[in-house]
Amino acid sequence: MSIIQNMTVHTGTHVDAPSHFLRDGKPVGKLPLEKFMGEGIVLDFRHKKPAEEILAEDFLVYDKKIMRDDVVLLCTGWSQKRGFNPEFLFNWPYVSDSAARFLVEKGIRAIGTDGLSIGGWGESLPHQGPTAKTPPSISHSIFLERDVVIIEEMNNLDKVLELSKTGRAYVVYAPVFLTDSEASPCRAYALLGD
Repeated sequence: MSIIQNMTVHTGTHVDAPSHFLRDGKPVGKLPLEKFMGEGIVLDFRHKKPAEEILAEDFLVYDKKIMRDDVVLLCTGWSQKRGFNPEFLFNWPYVSDSAARFLVEKGIRAIGTDGLSIGGWGESLPHQGPTAKTPPSISHSIFLERDVVIIEEMNNLDKVLELSKTGRAYVVYAPVFLTDSEASPCRAYALLGD
């Protein structure tokens, strides 16, 4: 007996390709494989409050640590809150437009977070309005216009911070090969060197 099940391409840890927000953006299957791996750094933002913006000035302390072509991963502690609850579903810390511009000017390869999205919650539901000051489409577009892959709903970023003195690791976030999809579930893992 076979059971057919469906899931969205934004389920669990996943990558967003440029076509997620850009009309002429490349889908997952048109991006070269090397876009889904690289040297990276985990940055500690666990001090951020629920639904708080991560601003460009918040990255200044890490400015000399972020290298060109890095995979920048934001540890907000949000994966520990996972569950069907309003805090996890609507209030994660997110990247502001100023921070997105700062990071693309640094020339990063990818941006990842343990929150549900790199942008904040911007939708309206009967019992929940937007929590983000900046619409999530803005930060997404800033990254995706530069072909910066977005990785969302990551886990165990805190473990990299515990095990690596520098927070640096080689990161792989290999998507399921979906040729024309704007996103894809992925298996993300870090190889520690120090």
